[in-house]
Amino acid sequence: MSENFENFSSDDVFEQDVTAQKIIIPEKTETDKNSKNKGIKVFCLLLAFVFLLSVFCYIGYSIGRLGFNKKDNPMPQGITLHGKPTDSSGLSVWQIYETIADSVVGILVYNDDGMTGEASGVIYSEDGLILTNDHIYSSIPSAKFKIFLSDGAEYNAYYLAGDTRSDLAVLKIDADVKLKVAKFGNSEDIVAGESVCVIGRPNGYNSNSTITLGIVSCEKVRMSVTSSYSSNFIQTDAAINPGNSGGALVNSYGQIIGITSCKIVSDNYEGVGYAIPTKTVQKVADSLIKNGNVKNRAKLGISYYSLNSAEAEINGLLSCGLLVDEVSTESSLFSKLERGDIITHINDIKITDDSVMLDMLDEFSPGDSIKLSVLKSSGKTEVLSAKLLNDEGSSSYIIAQSKIK
Repeated sequence: MSENFENFSSDDVFEQDVTAQKIIIPEKTETDKNSKNKGIKVFCLLLAFVFLLSVFCYIGYSIGRLGFNKKDNPMPQGITLHGKPTDSSGLSVWQIYETIADSVVGILVYNDDGMTGEASGVIYSEDGLILTNDHIYSSIPSAKFKIFLSDGAEYNAYYLAGDTRSDLAVLKIDADVKLKVAKFGNSEDIVAGESVCVIGRPNGYNSNSTITLGIVSCEKVRMSVTSSYSSNFIQTDAAINPGNSGGALVNSYGQIIGITSCKIVSDNYEGVGYAIPTKTVQKVADSLIKNGNVKNRAKLGISYYSLNSAEAEINGLLSCGLLVDEVSTESSLFSKLERGDIITHINDIKITDDSVMLDMLDEFSPGDSIKLSVLKSSGKTEVLSAKLLNDEGSSSYIIAQSKIK
């Protein structure tokens, strides 16, 4: 845009017909001065009043807005993990069933092409959050969900979030009644050999829940269910049948201590089932609900081969540990680690296999720094500092959607 300016030099002459008059400017009196000063003060006071009124109105609006949002959009409340009662010897089997059955739901997974699947779920909140497994929709693109309560009521549900690594997912129904949330126990209190029950819907999503009995075979087993990463599970010999996925593993006090996930089906195994510990459920599910993914789980940002002492010896390597295969460009270890390096210690703890490292990472958060002792392929040892990344993970629901043609 161009602008036009009139240019006047000092040589320009302006003629103006002006009649010369004597202008008399009266002197200001003391009264005039006081009146002017008083007017200025009044103006300043009015200005200050308007400013303060604006501030108070804004504060009042903000408080009211926060109150409105809190009332109409309450933050999701996570579960509380309860310890075992010290004044009780436990419940009978039928009492456990009566305590939990109304908190377990049946799930029909289906799509418009006629593909279907059945699963169980556990009520996570009174307003309709339902916990189940992430794998239940892994083979059903464009999955839809129907939820069946213990009283036969049927609701359409929608997918909220899921996590393949932990095999947890959250569905949501808009219930017109308050749902019954069971009491969740602390999975870290369990011991091998204690009695447990599995409650779910193996006979069909719209049937009554069933109960099977068993014991805790092992408090903590690290394994991979549906992803390349492993997680800790509770092992039980209580029957987990098709349709039980996402149901409740319950202790003898009527507390849910795990979400049933899978079992080994093989002629070589019998009575080997797995459940997701409530300690993991609390951490993962709360983040899925609030963030849509997992925000508080740490990872190194490398791919590796786990080497125990025998494997290291067989392969002619100098140490057990984590044999580095690839380093993510997002990792602080990028350009510091090379393929073939072996991570032998983390924070001075010897890595005998990857479960040692993964158990340690469960206690850290993204952004934390840890110390690595690394045996280089040259035979030299280096000490490196690594900043942990966030392992948001992924969901089988999203992967299934990508299969849609």
